[in-house]
Parts: sequence; C-alpha cells; structure tokens
Amino acid sequence: MTYIKPIPVNLLIHTVSYEENSGVSDGWDDSYNVPIDIQFVRVEPVKSYNRSSNSEGKTAHHTVFIDRVNSSPYLDFKVNSRITFKGKSYEVTEVKPLYDLDDIPHHYELGLT
Repeated sequence: MTYIKPIPVNLLIHTVSYEENSGVSDGWDDSYNVPIDIQFVRVEPVKSYNRSSNSEGKTAHHTVFIDRVNSSPYLDFKVNSRITFKGKSYEVTEVKPLYDLDDIPHHYELGLT
C-alpha cells in the first residue's frame, strides 16, 4: 500500500483553540463544549472580493490545516463550532476531510469566517 506523507511538522507552526458546538441552543446563542487546544496546525488567511448587482465588498476568511499524524489532538470536527486563533474567535463554516488510502482522513481543512 502506498503511504502518503503527513504535512511536515515544520509547516504546522500554529496552535488554535477548538470549541465544538454542543448542539444545544437557547434560541439566541449556541452553546459550546470546553475548549481544546490543538497544536501543530497551520492557519492561512484567504481574502476574496465579492461583487454583485446589489453590493460589493472584501471578505476575509481563514483555512486551518490539521494533520492526522502531527497535529495533536486529532479530532472529528463539526461545522458551527468555534476556533480561536491569536485571541480572535471564528466560526467553522466548512469541514473538509481529505483522505489518502485509509478510512481515516489524512488531514482536515477547516473554513473559518
């Protein structure tokens, strides 16, 4: 079986705090589980410019790369959860598990807004 190398640890230079959405809501705010620090991840800013017939504007997003081998702990991530990076909280709006030749994702890419 061919082995796909993990994301090199020297590229995983960040630490984030992950708060999973508990699924409980009071109708106004979501509730989150206890924060878990995840070490050895990579956070990349992604900027886009959106234009439509009604509006235009810049949007700043982030993508978080979490590796199965080098990131710790390696969790099963959920949308509508929260990531805190450098003191600022972001909502997890996209969870992309990327597989190699195994049933467990090689790494995750989380989209944040």
